Amino acid sequence: MRNLILILLFIASTSISAQNDSIQKERYKIINAIHKNLDVEKYGKAELDKNFFIFLGLTALINDRDLIENSYGHCADYANEIEYSYSEIITQEDIENMHQQISWMAYYKTIDSTLISNKIKLSKENNNSKTAISLPLIHKNKAIVYRTNRNNQEDLFVLVKEDGDWIIRCIKILYLRFDD
Repeated sequence: MRNLILILLFIASTSISAQNDSIQKERYKIINAIHKNLDVEKYGKAELDKNFFIFLGLTALINDRDLIENSYGHCADYANEIEYSYSEIITQEDIENMHQQISWMAYYKTIDSTLISNKIKLSKENNNSKTAISLPLIHKNKAIVYRTNRNNQEDLFVLVKEDGDWIIRCIKILYLRFDD
């Protein structure tokens, strides 16, 4: 009986670990999708802080539909020439499920350099001056990523998964500072 319980616990922990690995791989596909169209020869590689940006206010932010709807930016499907609102893409169910993932930010602090595209360079410095992204929050075929360069811009990306690829459906600029 004792061995049976140990075997069942092992099977349960193995399936949880496999599910977690699968989610992690999807997160890196999302990070790579954000930088997919970057012209490296013209602009160079995107430089990201090696650590995920821990933004505990992310739940309040993604739940504030009015703020996001009124922020500068767009939500559209350019291939089919359809405009969307944030609320049409992200439902309350999505937000509730993504909210539960915010506690995972404490466990995934560093970006795995082996899973990012060659268009991204990780900064070895830790001086809060490099662009940083949050751990992507995923529910079904939708994801949200918060990005900040810590000085003058904060963006919110909403991605959807279509035909196995993550596509940016929404980019909202939450904060933008211009210096004269």
